[in-house]
Amino acid sequence: MTFLFWNLNRGGLPRSVARLALDENVDVLILAECTMRWSELLWELNAESPDYHFADGNCGHIVFFTRFHPSLFPPRIESHDAPQLPQPKISLLSVE
Repeated sequence: MTFLFWNLNRGGLPRSVARLALDENVDVLILAECTMRWSELLWELNAESPDYHFADGNCGHIVFFTRFHPSLFPPRIESHDAPQLPQPKISLLSVE
């Protein structure tokens, strides 16, 4: 699972953010101090394939985009709470 956190410092670079997320195959994109419209970034993230969802973080300073269903990211009351993701299942393969 790949996470990308970027403090945009109130800047707006939707195309650059989307390109980096796509190039790095990011599963969860977390943007701090994001003042751009989240719909504009979602459009850029899904330009090639509709993989990303907006997950409302219930905080004006941090936004989440994820390849997982947004229900896995319930809104939090305090901005420092991180989303609780399910633990991935690990399969062991033994070859003899």
